[in-house]
Amino acid sequence: MGILYGVTAAFGGSALVSGGSGVVGLIGLWLFTVRQNRIEHPLLDLRPFKSAPFVFGVLMTMLGLVFVFAMNVVIPLFLQAVRGMEPLGASITLAPGILLTVILGPVAGRLFDRHGGQRSIPLGFLVMAVFVTLVGLAAGGTSILLFGILYIPAVLATAFVIGPAQSFALSHLDHETSPHGVTVVSTSFQIAGCVGTSLAAGVYGAISGANMAAGHSELYSLLAGFRGTVGLVVLTSVVGIVLAVFAYRSVRGQRSGDVAATQLTDSHADELPAI
Repeated sequence: MGILYGVTAAFGGSALVSGGSGVVGLIGLWLFTVRQNRIEHPLLDLRPFKSAPFVFGVLMTMLGLVFVFAMNVVIPLFLQAVRGMEPLGASITLAPGILLTVILGPVAGRLFDRHGGQRSIPLGFLVMAVFVTLVGLAAGGTSILLFGILYIPAVLATAFVIGPAQSFALSHLDHETSPHGVTVVSTSFQIAGCVGTSLAAGVYGAISGANMAAGHSELYSLLAGFRGTVGLVVLTSVVGIVLAVFAYRSVRGQRSGDVAATQLTDSHADELPAI
């Protein structure tokens, strides 16, 4: 809670309050982690975090969710403020992409089952980054239709990130830690939603306000704020690509270690005298 308040206050409050709240939140998180590792029946079992692929998978899932929550909050705000659209009309602009994502989710899951996510997850992040950049450019134009169409592939690409990344994370846990991994992933959904919404709204408001204070027009300022949010989600997508690369490298390294250990065990077994 302290970390979330610190993120929110960073864009509209005192820097001291923001920093202090963030520090208190981090200390509280550390104390919670220490406590959970010591008690016999922890509220949240943190053993899944000992698996590097699981950690990478959770982080990729959260980045995909940050993208969704950030854009789905800021786009309606922007369309209402700049285009004068009603809330319902602004929300309907998001509807085609969201509905198609629901339909495409099972397809992305089957592709992940067949081929894994080594290519599809980073490709999904790349498509998100490219098309949301185009959305940012189209925001300065006059066509709402083009704006909405360009957002469709951006949000569709999240189907190849969020679900597969979640499956990737959980697939690297054993039967004992898997239920706790599901709990951690569910908690990460809530954290990503809160952080994504706060960051997007904060960046949008801060950049818009700074431009208005500098004497720019309201239209220019709001467009700058929207493009600032676009820059934020592009950055998260780039980070997602990097994490995907490291995630699959960690899996290959883990498999190589298992193979080497198996070969070493077999060689020792061959050296044993026959009975």
